[in-house]
Amino acid sequence: MIGASVVRAMEVTVDGNAVILSGPVVSDDLVKVQNVLAQNPAVRFAILRNSWGGHAPTGYRVGELFRDKGITTAVSGHCVSSCSRMFLGGRQRLFTDDYPPAQTFVGFHGHYASAGRLNV
Repeated sequence: MIGASVVRAMEVTVDGNAVILSGPVVSDDLVKVQNVLAQNPAVRFAILRNSWGGHAPTGYRVGELFRDKGITTAVSGHCVSSCSRMFLGGRQRLFTDDYPPAQTFVGFHGHYASAGRLNV
């Protein structure tokens, strides 16, 4: 179908005591992360890997969830926009060393209205 777009959700996987979140942030991701944490109470780290962000309210809510649970957040690669809000929720915030330093960063920006203008 021409012009159709596929909305991908953030990929969420568990590796030992870490949950790894990668890709775009969509509104359903909060429930997905809540379920993963409920099923894996040993998780103490959230690795945020290569996300350009997405749904802002979800980023804030996931960040609040991490803060409430005392989870440490770490960036692997890039974490921008709503992903950065998740990162800030970490009780401690770190960077991993699995990507070169030049490719490891957190990006922040202001909020935009639906018309594409910066909300001030």
